[in-house]
Amino acid sequence: MMKKSLDKIKQKTKIILYILQTSLIYFFPKSVFAITEATIGATGFVPKIELDAVLSFAVKLFFTVAALVALYYLIMGAFEWLSSGGDDDKISGARKKITAAVIGLIMIVAVLAIAWTLEQLVFQRNICFGISCDIKIPVLWEK
Repeated sequence: MMKKSLDKIKQKTKIILYILQTSLIYFFPKSVFAITEATIGATGFVPKIELDAVLSFAVKLFFTVAALVALYYLIMGAFEWLSSGGDDDKISGARKKITAAVIGLIMIVAVLAIAWTLEQLVFQRNICFGISCDIKIPVLWEK
């Protein structure tokens, strides 16, 4: 019995990781660090990776993973509700899971909206958090 449930968990984890991996390709196509003609001539076949681009990618990745986890939690709560068979304890557990997932999604959207508004309207892309433009790291002096 325990082995079957452990196998199911492993199988679900593999599916989630596959979905996450394939979805990242579609969400971040411009964040691929490909070799261009400018970097080939300047550094000799080594792509020039800037820290601000990596940090911006990490911020976008964090919000994407958080949203996918919240959606997964929402779907699992819905499946628990459907398979509860009218048991009040199972229904209340599923309701709590769905409520937590919806609150999480609302918080993610609210944070993204506030960050985007601050970047675009308030700071006019002079200060960026990595949502709509790359994080800008200040420098002390120019070379």
